[in-house]
Amino acid sequence: MASIKQRGDSWRVLWRLSGRTGGQQSTTWPDPDLAQRAADLAAAHRHKVTADQVYEMILGPAEPAPDADRGPTVSEFAETWLKSRTRITPGQLARYRSQLDQRILPVI
Repeated sequence: MASIKQRGDSWRVLWRLSGRTGGQQSTTWPDPDLAQRAADLAAAHRHKVTADQVYEMILGPAEPAPDADRGPTVSEFAETWLKSRTRITPGQLARYRSQLDQRILPVI
């Protein structure tokens, strides 16, 4: 059975996954109505639901991480750029590498 406990300005819902022998699950809510809804969902699923699943059922799917669609970092781009320099002497390549490593990338 899921229990609801008030903790300051929030309400915590606790239950054991799959009943008495399972691991403890908990969710925290800003108001008692959402907490009651979470407790009801856990009970309706016979406590065979994780905290993440309860959050998803109430709040919807989680947003993807902000950097999930990010491009390359400056360091990654610099490495790709340096490898693309094919018509330069080995000495010039070493100077570019040195400038990137000592002056540019540490600052950025």
